Amino acid sequence: ALKGSTEGQPGHFVQVFNLDSKEKLGVYQSPANIVFWRWVAPRVLALVTDTHVLHWDVATANSAPATIFQRAGKLAEAGTQVISYSANSQMTWCLLTAISTQDQGKTI
Repeated sequence: ALKGSTEGQPGHFVQVFNLDSKEKLGVYQSPANIVFWRWVAPRVLALVTDTHVLHWDVATANSAPATIFQRAGKLAEAGTQVISYSANSQMTWCLLTAISTQDQGKTI
């Protein structure tokens, strides 16, 4: 997977490639900034934005990521840095881990 931004457009885009076949599996233009991403299954990419967590099944042609949950509480505050994301194999629970400071990261 490759993340980038397009000048003049809000958010980020993500492109997923099969490196063995050199095939592009999908492209997604997110209206929000993607702050963290990781594979949670062989064909499922988790995308964490400023406000939501999404799962994108790249095995399904022309699919778009599905919203799993909205970030809330401390996890939704500005200055919170996402450091990890996990889901169980059945995708029935998810864990978003982040760190923050009282002064939005100015001190450690």
